[in-house]
Amino acid sequence: MKLGIVFGSGAARGWAHIGIMNELHKMGIKPHVVTGTSIGSLVGAALAAGRLEELESWVRGLTNWQVLGLLDWGLGKGGLVSGQRVFDKVAQTIGGLTFDQLDIPFGAVATNLETGREAWLTQGEVKSAIRCSCAIPGLLAPARHQDQWLVDGATVNPIPVSLCRALGADFVIAVDLNSDKSHKVVRRIENEARNRKAKEQRLQEIEKEQNELEEENQQRNAFARLLSSSKEYLHQVAERPKEDKAPGVFAVMAGCIDIMQDKITRSRLAGEPPDILLQPKVGSFGIMEFHRASEIIAEGERCVAVSRNMLEYELEHFSHTLSEFADE
Repeated sequence: MKLGIVFGSGAARGWAHIGIMNELHKMGIKPHVVTGTSIGSLVGAALAAGRLEELESWVRGLTNWQVLGLLDWGLGKGGLVSGQRVFDKVAQTIGGLTFDQLDIPFGAVATNLETGREAWLTQGEVKSAIRCSCAIPGLLAPARHQDQWLVDGATVNPIPVSLCRALGADFVIAVDLNSDKSHKVVRRIENEARNRKAKEQRLQEIEKEQNELEEENQQRNAFARLLSSSKEYLHQVAERPKEDKAPGVFAVMAGCIDIMQDKITRSRLAGEPPDILLQPKVGSFGIMEFHRASEIIAEGERCVAVSRNMLEYELEHFSHTLSEFADE
């Protein structure tokens, strides 16, 4: 049986992949095939090259200022950041390896900017493939690879299960970093409903108070008369939406990326489901909070810890099924 691991997209949340592999290794689970999209391609390449520990050591030491220092503004080059400094550092960690030199078969996913088609990167320099797969539209400049302009693979395939199976995996464990977006939406809807109900109750209380004032104090003073004629105004105030400050450009970009990844992920997983789907709850981390690696890695470890029994059960069942087919 060939076991495949698929690392999904999610920018800084991708450090959770490191924690997941730490715990899977403790369970004796070692993949025979690795694929990834965006940040998942970076972690996947480090795993396939046998350098996951070096990557973990580096990211755990990142501070907010160091992350900012790696951003080389690239306006006019197709993105806010050119990405050269970032991937120079990545190259130091992973090295100048080619796909053929990796310990484990590996594939990365990018998107052809001109055709919109999915590009499977399985040959050439690994660091070049990572650079293409991680080119978040609008943030990181696109990369030129084999006469194509390529951008983030999450644009078309945030969790490349299909590539993992194409590379020979019989049993696939996939990691979805965007699973708790819907929970945030549900909580927001619940809060809005709760606030709306409270507002309605308060309005009813105000109207009741007004009626009492009309009956008992209408002739007492001019203020009571003014209040008795203001019901319609109070209705308007209660229903008027609060004018919040408009979100900044990075907040808008991050929000749109979250929405896009969630929608595409649901669609792709419906048609190409893995055998096991791990969903660490990392939605509270911003996509650019790379300096919070230790916290994010811990969340990945926690995800596997709570899923341990399920993982063992599914893997044992699949191995048993394969043995029965082999005997036949």
